[in-house]
Amino acid sequence: MIDAQQVGGKIAALRKSRNMTQTELAERLRVTHQAVSKWERGVSMPDVQNLVDLSGLFHVTVDYVLGVSDIGGDAHAANGEAAPLVKQALLSEGEMERVWSETLTLIRRDISKPSYDTWLKHTEAYLEGGQVVIVCRTPYQKQWLHSRYSGRILQALEQVTGIDDIKIGFRTRNPGDTAASFPFPKERAELLD
Repeated sequence: MIDAQQVGGKIAALRKSRNMTQTELAERLRVTHQAVSKWERGVSMPDVQNLVDLSGLFHVTVDYVLGVSDIGGDAHAANGEAAPLVKQALLSEGEMERVWSETLTLIRRDISKPSYDTWLKHTEAYLEGGQVVIVCRTPYQKQWLHSRYSGRILQALEQVTGIDDIKIGFRTRNPGDTAASFPFPKERAELLD
C-alpha cells in the first residue's frame, strides 16, 4: 500500500535537494504551492501526470517517488544523470512544445521586452537526432541567437528539463540559407542548414 506521508517526504527531500521552494516547484508543475504543501505533508497525493512530471524533474522513477522501489532513484540523482527513459520522455516530441514554452518564459525574465520580442518571441523548437533545433525567421536572427543567446538558451533548457548535456542547433525557415559554424565553449550549440 502506498503511504501518502512517505510520498510527501520523498517529494520534500527531492525538492530540497534541488534547493527549490514549494512555490518554485509549484510553478514548474503548474499547480498551486498549497497543493505541493499538501503533498509534502501527506494530506493529499499528486495525480498521475504530476507524478510523471515530478519523476522527470528530479530524474527518478515514479516508483521511487511512490516509495515502491529505490531502483532508478538515488543512483541516477546522485550522479546528476537522468534515468534513460526519463531523459527521453523529457525531450520527447510531444513534450517539446511545453519545454520550449517554459524555456522562453525563463529567458523572458532575464532580458528586456524589446530584445525578447525581436529575437525569441517567434521562435519554435523541435527535436532532431537528439538535438533541440531552434527555428528562426531569418538567417540574421539565427546567427544572432547563436552568437548572443546560446548560453542562456542552454541554461534555461537545463533548468526546465534538469538535463545538463542538451545540444542545440539553429535553423532558419529559408531553405536557401547556408551557415558557417561558430565556436561555443561547450561545443553544444551549432548552426544548421
